[in-house]
Amino acid sequence: MQDSYDVSIVGGGILGCAIAYFLSITTDSTIIVMEQEKKVAMHTSSRNTGKVHAPFYYNPEEKSSTATYALKGFDMLKRYCSFHSLPFKEDGVVEIATNEREIDTLLKHVQWAHKNGLRDEDVKFLSKHEMLQIEPNVKCEGGIVCVRDASTDYGLINQNLMEDAIKLGCKTSFENKFRSIRYNTNTNENRKMTIKGTVKDITTDYVINAAGGNSLDIAHDLNLAKEFTDLNFRGEYWIAPQKYNALTKRSIYSVPRNTEYPFLDPHWIIRSDGRCEVGPNAVPVFGPYAYTPYDNLMKVVPKIFSSCKIGVLKLFLNKQFLQLVSNE
Repeated sequence: MQDSYDVSIVGGGILGCAIAYFLSITTDSTIIVMEQEKKVAMHTSSRNTGKVHAPFYYNPEEKSSTATYALKGFDMLKRYCSFHSLPFKEDGVVEIATNEREIDTLLKHVQWAHKNGLRDEDVKFLSKHEMLQIEPNVKCEGGIVCVRDASTDYGLINQNLMEDAIKLGCKTSFENKFRSIRYNTNTNENRKMTIKGTVKDITTDYVINAAGGNSLDIAHDLNLAKEFTDLNFRGEYWIAPQKYNALTKRSIYSVPRNTEYPFLDPHWIIRSDGRCEVGPNAVPVFGPYAYTPYDNLMKVVPKIFSSCKIGVLKLFLNKQFLQLVSNE
């Protein structure tokens, strides 16, 4: 069985569905979203903290574009969630210094925030005493309070984006896992490429690779980015007992200890539904969807094989990296 479309999007996460939605609004192209699972948002797009951050921690000399998109994206998400009655709680966030040496980093982040377009009333530095007044249960040497920060549910947003795209004519192909892609050289074929799937094939002129944890495999199938591989970590959060849900008014982040690996620093997260969590850790795993020990073991051999080919094993001889992994 084979279908034909102008644009084929591989991956039904929030990126793939957002692209499908905007292309459906702005073009007359025929579009299909190809997804390996039975519905959208089965992985990272629903397995996250749901935070919508302001760009106070982006270095404007290195990530000015990212900061600009973060500001615009905040307002766009707010409007979209309001239109669809989805959760979007502007609850703010605090970044704290756990020692006096980290105060300089906080002050630098305030400067970055202003350069990235945040106003004085959006983000400000508070002393140790001022922090105790607004968050009496947080022990620190000082902090940044950013009011332009929110909590949402990206899984619900993802589902609504897909539904909106479908209403605009976008098609879907679920439980159809990507197998391979080839360029069509036969002049009788009316499309440039054919995507081979486990359920059906799709002929198309354009392919958008939004496959998340599988995106690099798809790139390799096209003989692209062969010099790269991926290292996967599973971030685990601990759900706080309900009696602690009112412990703070805002989510709490600390100044990163390892700027090269900021994902290793734990946070106190308040979700859009009021639940609180602490995390993440970073458990090394052998695949992007290794949620269980069985899933992890199934990925061991192919991951080791691909790593040896690309030379990523050199990283595991790096003492700093090994120490970080050991600590986690």
